[in-house]
Amino acid sequence: MGDVKERIGDVDDRLIDGLQKMKEQLREYVWDTIGSSENKLAEKNDALKAMVTALKEEISELKEELKIFKVGFEAEATSDGCAKRLKGQGPQVRWTTFFGRWSSTFVR
Repeated sequence: MGDVKERIGDVDDRLIDGLQKMKEQLREYVWDTIGSSENKLAEKNDALKAMVTALKEEISELKEELKIFKVGFEAEATSDGCAKRLKGQGPQVRWTTFFGRWSSTFVR
């Protein structure tokens, strides 16, 4: 009977050792997966930050162009008189591309 108890104790010890090794392997796998996911998310975050920066620069450029167009439109509208502008017969704008950028010319 003592021999059986001893064998059961050995099996229990081996089982516990095996389970502890599996637990350590699982923990290592989970941390590796988390680290990999974190790196991928950091790369995507950096790419998104770069895109936002580029879009902000483009927006500021467009705002500057809009200011220029507003000044030109207001100058043309005041030279034609406000009555035409109110009737919807204000200056017409012709849009063209010039070296890859949009530009406008006022047509009478």
